[in-house]
Amino acid sequence: QYAHVDDAYRRMALELADRLRADGLNATIDWYEPHPPQGFPVWMSDHLRSADFVLVLCSLENLNRFIKQEPPPKGLGATWEGHLIQQQLYNAGVINSRFIPVILREADKSFIPEPLQGVAHYCLYDALGYETLYRRLTNQPDVSRPPIGGLRILPPLPR
Repeated sequence: QYAHVDDAYRRMALELADRLRADGLNATIDWYEPHPPQGFPVWMSDHLRSADFVLVLCSLENLNRFIKQEPPPKGLGATWEGHLIQQQLYNAGVINSRFIPVILREADKSFIPEPLQGVAHYCLYDALGYETLYRRLTNQPDVSRPPIGGLRILPPLPR
């Protein structure tokens, strides 16, 4: 989910989707299907509902559309997606394991939508940002949990 900020930002979103696909993930973006036969509102709704994860690309423009502060007709797609995301979070009792804030530019770090501020976010302008996000999406933590050992037998205390 992202806002069409400008051509450079849209290309950054496309490059991220392309990279995820090259790395074995079934990422999708509106650039791949510019004319869905069912129309964009249904296409967006279907993808938001069926996706294992939804990356929310944070920017001032996307935040304004997410919180419905952008007057129509500008940004209707991001506004619609933001509404659907908020509704899905509400329906899930505010439990979120699917919607992941992603920051492409350092200047956008403060534009995470409020419902997503309490979950891990990923800064892709950082050298480790993409790898950390990829580990999350592919369930490959950087530290694995060791097995639980046997209980130690302690002698009784003297009386």
